[in-house]
Amino acid sequence: MIASESTKARPDSPPALTAGIFDVDGVPLGSPHERAWREALQGFADPEHFTSAMYQARVAGKPRLSGALAALEALGVPDAGRQAVVYAERKQKRREELIDAGTVAAFPDALRFVQAVLALNWPLAVASSSRNACTRGQQAARHSPPSQFRNLSV
Repeated sequence: MIASESTKARPDSPPALTAGIFDVDGVPLGSPHERAWREALQGFADPEHFTSAMYQARVAGKPRLSGALAALEALGVPDAGRQAVVYAERKQKRREELIDAGTVAAFPDALRFVQAVLALNWPLAVASSSRNACTRGQQAARHSPPSQFRNLSV
């Protein structure tokens, strides 16, 4: 739109946005998932073979147990189906340790975007299919300056 054009809504234009819902998984916060999956492999397979490309192609976005099974199968771990539960539990424990150690950080560009949305006085919510969503929201509030998540209710 050119600055001199009217900002009035046109009859054929869609309604203006008035709120925001954001996926919290890896969007506003950096996630230690890949690192936790890699480090939890010790004793199952060589963690050096768990590459970022493998993580993205086979594990990222899957439910925990499915991701564990996919990783173990990709790495040729014998009896991967039986080992997956233990591996998934180890990964979760390691992820929680990494989070407690303060390794989760909010992405600066995501924070700027959230601040811009809040400046518009839009309602703002986060959503996730992950069981860890509430924990992640609380971590964001804990590890970021309070003004950045001042209206976030977890």
